[in-house]
Amino acid sequence: MPSETAWYVENKVLFNRMYGAITNEDLTQNSDVLNNHILEHPEQLILIVDMLDVTEFPFNFKTMLAQIGAYQVHKHVAWVLVIADNRLVNFFGTLVSKVTSLSLRSFNSMDEVYAFINHNVPDLVAQLPPLEPA
Repeated sequence: MPSETAWYVENKVLFNRMYGAITNEDLTQNSDVLNNHILEHPEQLILIVDMLDVTEFPFNFKTMLAQIGAYQVHKHVAWVLVIADNRLVNFFGTLVSKVTSLSLRSFNSMDEVYAFINHNVPDLVAQLPPLEPA
């Protein structure tokens, strides 16, 4: 499974990085890992999904809706912040957020994610690790 998941800020910001060629099976496995983290920590959290290094993605709306929409069950997820430079990934993210009640936003860089968090949850910014130079 070409992904990594770790706490960016313990119990507050969960970071998920996907890379390489992603399959429907990878999406399902990744979703299971994320759901386990979310269920273990019932406080409201922000999920950051970094997809900048994804080379192939299965654009099956039904599968994506099922996997991403699963997070809406967990009212603990305040925001899903997707970083991707692929217009189709961003388009699908917009569709998913419209079809579900999930608060999903797409960004082109981690700098933009930090700016969003700074604007919407300013007390969290000081807890974020410093950005690495590009």
